[in-house]
Amino acid sequence: MRLSRLIDLRRPTSAPLEPEDIFGSSLGLFNDLQNQHGEDPDTVILYKNARHGQLEFRTADVNGEEERRKFAHYLWNAGLLMGELVGGRATSSGSRLLDLAEEDKWRDGEWWLNEEEEKRWNVEGEIVLELGAGVGLGGIASTLAGAKEALSCHTNLAIPTNNTSR
Repeated sequence: MRLSRLIDLRRPTSAPLEPEDIFGSSLGLFNDLQNQHGEDPDTVILYKNARHGQLEFRTADVNGEEERRKFAHYLWNAGLLMGELVGGRATSSGSRLLDLAEEDKWRDGEWWLNEEEEKRWNVEGEIVLELGAGVGLGGIASTLAGAKEALSCHTNLAIPTNNTSR
């Protein structure tokens, strides 16, 4: 499973296509992995989570150079992995993930972590402090996984409040 397979970008249909839009999903050179997602506040980021289904995010429209330099308006691969780990493993009866090719699905018993490591990432009933994860996916996934409370270091209210649809 690759993290990049869990993300789809849905750009506005009214926006004219740029060369980057057309060729952005083509093959890259020499392990050219996209590390950040959602450069445009009008683009919808669709995150496919096996346990919680498809989650929809929009990045914040940052104001000024100070907010832009925080890079909190991107969904980073590190944030994706955090969302996967704190969100928890899907059970066979609870899996809500659709639209993944067979080679992209987890096989029986496979996941990012073994069962012992997974216990350390369990956030059910815990208070979670999310620090610098961009878009807020770690806190959102923690809440969906049963965290008592999720706190964020974001000072720009546009970032966490932008991500409320599911």
